[in-house]
Amino acid sequence: MSVDFIKQRIISAQGQVITQDTYTILFDDSFQEVVQVKASLQAFANVQAKPKALLIADLSNDESTHKELGEIIAQYAPESVTFHGKTIVQALAQNPQAGYFPDKFSLHNWLSDRDFSDHYVLVLGGGELGMQSVIQFI
Repeated sequence: MSVDFIKQRIISAQGQVITQDTYTILFDDSFQEVVQVKASLQAFANVQAKPKALLIADLSNDESTHKELGEIIAQYAPESVTFHGKTIVQALAQNPQAGYFPDKFSLHNWLSDRDFSDHYVLVLGGGELGMQSVIQFI
């Protein structure tokens, strides 16, 4: 998967592609609208790499935005989906197998216990939650 494709189709110009050992993290915490997430998930779904994981945080404080987001994630969900934040809990209704962590402490603990070898991990969210900190735990 080329870096150009990642930057043009999956994450924005503010995003980062981080390759560590046997896994790749696609990180972008500038997303604030559902349409951005949909475009990213569509492109991510078309990537031939497996396994893939999605870690997504609150985009805003709007519950209806996260209900809509839940429908889109259910449509394009990779093998593993994890939600983080207070409002994104609304997306769980359409994604009952997803993990959910309202606070960073529990999310960080869970991430550090997981093995992401050979994974492509897509980390999306609004900048308010400071998702940059999750990278060190993956």
